[in-house]
Amino acid sequence: MPGYWRSRRLRRPDLRCLLVACLVAGAPARAATFTVAPGDPPVVIVSGEILPGDGERFANQVERLDHAIVALTSPGGSVLSGLRMGQLIRDRGFFTLVPGRSVCASSCGLVWLAGKRRFMEPDARIGFHAAYIVRRGRAQESGAGNALIGAYLSRLGLTDRAILYVAQAAPDDMTWLTPSAAGQLGLDLTVLTSREAAVPLQPATQSTSQPAAQYPARDGGVKSPAPVLAPVLEPIPAPAVTVSDRPERAKAFASKFYSIWSDTNARALVAFRTFYADTVMFYGTRATRQALMERKESFAQRWPERVYAVQGDTLAAKCGAERCVVTGTVAWDARNAPRDARTVGTARFELTLDVRSDPLIVAETGTVLTRSDGSEEAARPVLPAPPAPAPPVPALTPEVEKSDPT
Repeated sequence: MPGYWRSRRLRRPDLRCLLVACLVAGAPARAATFTVAPGDPPVVIVSGEILPGDGERFANQVERLDHAIVALTSPGGSVLSGLRMGQLIRDRGFFTLVPGRSVCASSCGLVWLAGKRRFMEPDARIGFHAAYIVRRGRAQESGAGNALIGAYLSRLGLTDRAILYVAQAAPDDMTWLTPSAAGQLGLDLTVLTSREAAVPLQPATQSTSQPAAQYPARDGGVKSPAPVLAPVLEPIPAPAVTVSDRPERAKAFASKFYSIWSDTNARALVAFRTFYADTVMFYGTRATRQALMERKESFAQRWPERVYAVQGDTLAAKCGAERCVVTGTVAWDARNAPRDARTVGTARFELTLDVRSDPLIVAETGTVLTRSDGSEEAARPVLPAPPAPAPPVPALTPEVEKSDPT
């Protein structure tokens, strides 16, 4: 994935495709559909309720895309599927958009937050509330679910204040995001107007808390400048890594290592082959990379839908000239729908990395902190009607390896 985006004007077919998503905003909830509208960039249209298994469907749909805008219209649904979609969006550097007259709430809001850049139209509605489980017919907040969501939001770079804002509403309530609230929270978003003919695809340089510059108009008033289409940029070589950079680089590697489980089995397993050294001390036992890959392939088949997220505030790294030791806590949720099986929990991990060049794992260990089968987790959100628009990781085999979250 290039480290830059080219600026492109959305062609008329692309805009018409976005209108398709708008039309379903007032329709009854239904299973999500995924449609890819060709263009530069392509637009992935997600509309309908997010159900268990949709994370895998979304992953397969975008597998060959290296850049895209994801247009979202959904009342929410499965937290696991939503978080998996969000992890993929963030790892691929996709942008997210909620079109006008559309609602994106509950787990859909979590997906939208993952965009490298986030867009909404003035009459779009984006809502959040706490994760919940159903006990004796009543919705109650889910500690395990909120732990995973907190880790996910932390990885997206949200501040503690923004994370509290996202999770503050009760299960039967909703917090509806406004541009002014986003600005106060330091949450970057761009509000598109219906008259805009271009979507700037360069990395965001302006927060919603900073109004666009204005200049005098001929009639004595003021007007905003026309969108500036940035020139195509050549890739900039990465700076040399110094000793002082190693702790942050090691922590970023650990976060990426666990998040890759959210991708398809094929892409995840290819990535893992590049993460490990030829031999690894794996939970106290020396193993070859090939032996580890066989175990991970077995795990991936056993738990085909999964989300892992490292709790950012738990990450720590100590580095020497050749090695870094990274510790932290990872939250996970994994399922196998045909077996009606699920595992949810948190684990403390420790990775030892060889950092003489690209990081490689030479030792891995950890301890499971919490684990449950999540049997009462709600798959569908309690979604109140939106207000009027404002003015313009589990064990490889859960029966054994109880200290290994992957």
